Amino acid sequence: MALAMGGGGGGGGGGGQSISEVLLGTLQIFENLYSARAMWMSPTYNEVCEMILHLQGHRDPNVRAAVVHVLPTCARYDFVRFTASYLRRTMRFYLDIWIKGSGDRSQGAFLVLLPDL
Repeated sequence: MALAMGGGGGGGGGGGQSISEVLLGTLQIFENLYSARAMWMSPTYNEVCEMILHLQGHRDPNVRAAVVHVLPTCARYDFVRFTASYLRRTMRFYLDIWIKGSGDRSQGAFLVLLPDL
């Protein structure tokens, strides 16, 4: 599953789409598949989680916001694997947003973690 994870902005995906737009679409697809509990995605789970966590430092704030939103879906899909391999990095990412962020953005990371409250 090779996916270009370059910087935001310029050229890239077909049809005049920027790399950021392609990444946003890809993150949305992963979120939809994991929400639907698509079991055929299980063999690529680790690779997908690594790719998503790699995007936490992307220069486009929309991509970073999508990462914040999709990580809890990944955790619900395979809680055991997620907690064993990705929970520490995910919490570090959310804490970093909270410490550096301001206003809605800093609260958003924690609201995503607690959607039923």
